[in-house]
Amino acid sequence: VDSIFFRRLSSAALFIMMAGVLVFNFSNLTGKFYFSHIKNFQTGVKTPGRTLEKIRLISDYASKFDPLCADYHYAGANASLFLKQEKSVLKDLAKAIYLNPLNSIFLKRAGLYMIKKGETDSATKLLKASVDCDISDAENALQYGAWLISQNRAGQGIQMIKQAVSLDTKLMDRALTNMAVLNVDYDKMQNAVPQIPGPALAYADFLYNSGKRKEAETNYLAALDYIEKEEKISRWQYYRIYRFFLKRGKTKKALKVMQRAAAVLPFDPEIRIIMGDIYKKMGVTYRAEQEYEQALFIDSKNTKAKNRLKQIRGRS
Repeated sequence: VDSIFFRRLSSAALFIMMAGVLVFNFSNLTGKFYFSHIKNFQTGVKTPGRTLEKIRLISDYASKFDPLCADYHYAGANASLFLKQEKSVLKDLAKAIYLNPLNSIFLKRAGLYMIKKGETDSATKLLKASVDCDISDAENALQYGAWLISQNRAGQGIQMIKQAVSLDTKLMDRALTNMAVLNVDYDKMQNAVPQIPGPALAYADFLYNSGKRKEAETNYLAALDYIEKEEKISRWQYYRIYRFFLKRGKTKKALKVMQRAAAVLPFDPEIRIIMGDIYKKMGVTYRAEQEYEQALFIDSKNTKAKNRLKQIRGRS
């Protein structure tokens, strides 16, 4: 009798477990079904109020079926933000972070909202947590760095900006603009520049455009050292520095740049042609001829070098 009872009890327990799993899956799928209607909707200041209300309503409805999904609460918080429903924003952001505490996007949104509310301590903690949760997000690090500087924590902020630019060198121009707006002086600004060619050249450009010509020249020349530490070296990196000096009438410095390029890239005929052009400009014809010949030695079919030689020999 006992064995029959326990078998029936086990069967009943198994049935209840299976039913629970089915109910959970059904609830989960129902939540996803409702949310699919608004999943790709964009929220912003130009989003119509009716659309925002729809997002708010469906997100709330989906979360009732699938209460463990943080995305529904986050979508609802975004809609509430532009509907100016403050209590709903805070409630849904808190739920989203509770359900997914390592989501850097949720943490960043909450941090930015706290900035808007003037709660700087909470904002700083949330933005820091956002960066800590996704150290590969350069945009996030840049924004957090700018925030730290605005809160009189320039040292930390500059290091965070340096981290951001190291992750994505294309952010250097924006980083420099942010620091300029926040009145960071040039010496401190330089601490945010990673010792790699792209950012170093961007900073040199920034200095020159800011009227700091001597400092710009120093930084252009320093960039040569960074170029030569790279695994892959491009002629165009040297060419950018060469053009800077040539345009400003500093022909000898332009020549030195290309001489360094030739030392690192000895089998590039274009570098030899550029050097020949510089010597020709300086009136040192025999050296120009040697460089064009060297270019032809590297690439015997190089028409540019052939034409340059014809021009020189035609004159002599």
